[in-house]
Amino acid sequence: MKLIDQLLRRATPQRLVSDATRWLQRHGLTQIEADETRMEVRGQRPDGTRISTNLTRLWGEWRVAPRRERDGRLERFLGELMSPALTAPRGYAAVRPHLLPVVRTLEDVEAARLSVARLADGADFAMAYRSWVGDLVIALVVDTPESMLPVQQSQLDGWGEGWDDALKDAMDNLRGLPAQVRWVALAPGLWRAEYGDSYDSSRLLLPELIQRAPAGQPVAMVPFRDALLVTSAADEQGLDAMLAWAVGGLDGTGRWLSQQPLALQGHGWAAHALSGRAAALQALLSMRHRMAAYASQRDALVALHGESVFVAAFTAAQAQDGTLINYAVWPEDSDALLPQCDNVVMAYLVAGEQCTAVLPWATVRAHFGDLLEATCHVPPRWRARRFPDRARLQQALQQAGHAAPVTAAATPLPHESAC
Repeated sequence: MKLIDQLLRRATPQRLVSDATRWLQRHGLTQIEADETRMEVRGQRPDGTRISTNLTRLWGEWRVAPRRERDGRLERFLGELMSPALTAPRGYAAVRPHLLPVVRTLEDVEAARLSVARLADGADFAMAYRSWVGDLVIALVVDTPESMLPVQQSQLDGWGEGWDDALKDAMDNLRGLPAQVRWVALAPGLWRAEYGDSYDSSRLLLPELIQRAPAGQPVAMVPFRDALLVTSAADEQGLDAMLAWAVGGLDGTGRWLSQQPLALQGHGWAAHALSGRAAALQALLSMRHRMAAYASQRDALVALHGESVFVAAFTAAQAQDGTLINYAVWPEDSDALLPQCDNVVMAYLVAGEQCTAVLPWATVRAHFGDLLEATCHVPPRWRARRFPDRARLQQALQQAGHAAPVTAAATPLPHESAC
């Protein structure tokens, strides 16, 4: 079967790891090690520094992408997350023609930081960005024929260039890209803008382009990096269709971006509140995004901390009545990193028997806040270096009332992701 997979070039984890290994070799890395089980690749740069990355974040989109697109997706993933110093032009004069703005989330910024933090030499990585609207930020990339590389704040400082001037140059370059757009009708009242490049979502930064959309009172959404959707604020069916299309594409090839619809108000954007079916779909979309962000973060944190810290998973499920619930496990006798979730499963031993008790997050913060240390992670995590003693735990349980386990009669949500 493995031979057949190789002959047919089927999308397998082994194929992805093999292709990534060859990419590293072509870019001058040596001492390359590959772990197919963990889907990790590691190597040494020509300057002696070592680099490591986990390919699970790419696997979801790569495995379902058309064969002709796989190399490009791998190129962009490795270029963006692993090798900011390999091929970026030196000096602002060389960079300026290749500078472009991109729309990202804080979770994307954190994922890039953690990816580089896994380098053996502990290298730091601070992407240059500014908060924009809703859950979105504006970042800068250097787009060359070889790769698309994020701009670091240290690079801007080294070039002697301020953020405002660099963003202005990037916006000028964005306006200079071919402006031909094809508005594809996805459903009655819902359109997708297709520009034929990798910057569809960046067109949100040019409101004058959205004003030419087929929909009046435009509401836009960028659920994936390569998907710019537009409907009308006055079209309830169009809004429903927008959220339904986004939910339907979660397991497709696109890299996730934002679940927040934005309304065009004058020359700027503002978060657009939803109701009814669209709001319910947005809640599901938000939960999937949150779970995927925590899953990606967890993989990196486990690799960084090893077995010294228990990195709790963020688990989401849907009850039989459709209610979305989420929880994390806080185990006794562990130094833990807990995701911020709605419920916490307290796991401990009584007379050698495993016991669990479920507490709402608000109760955990109220009773054990002194045991929880805020961290800089995005999405947020809390460091719990020790477990509450039995007296405090019992008091919290009595005041909160006996809570049934959140896993009962619930269906886990898929957590595999492309962001």
